[in-house]
Amino acid sequence: MTDVARVGPLPPHARTARQRELLEPVLGPAAANLFSTVVRNEELFEAWLPFCMKLLRRSALPRRERELVILRTAGRRRVPYELAHHERIGARAGLTAAEIAAARDGGDAGFAERELTLLRAVDELLDADRFTAGTWSGLRAHYDTAQLVELPMLVGHYALLAMLLNGLEVPLDEKEDA
Repeated sequence: MTDVARVGPLPPHARTARQRELLEPVLGPAAANLFSTVVRNEELFEAWLPFCMKLLRRSALPRRERELVILRTAGRRRVPYELAHHERIGARAGLTAAEIAAARDGGDAGFAERELTLLRAVDELLDADRFTAGTWSGLRAHYDTAQLVELPMLVGHYALLAMLLNGLEVPLDEKEDA
């Protein structure tokens, strides 16, 4: 990553009234670099934000498992920005430092069968855009239909964020309290 973003976060003094209005519900004037970059395209931001917040704040998956999915995706896609945020969020969701490292780095030590199935599912989606029959069978044994629909959307969303954050070289937030 370079020292300068390709498309950087919009600083507070440069935001239009509409951009300030869009960012206020998210994080106020200290909006994270992700949000203050995407808000440069107001219509896209307005359409994307509810989906993003649904996955992050009202997920059908338990918090711990949602964070395992995000950490595995961010680790596989090498996204320092998301890892910086979700290593802390994962710890608040009950993941140990060893579990965070294993999820991020592709390990599977210490996880329950349900979590191993979930991590394998993430790997399969990132590798082939589909689940194997064995993984699907394991997922069906542990998750309801709403969770099964959400899982590939969660992985896909964080893969999309990897492209956005890495492609535009969005810098890490100075204060990372996501």
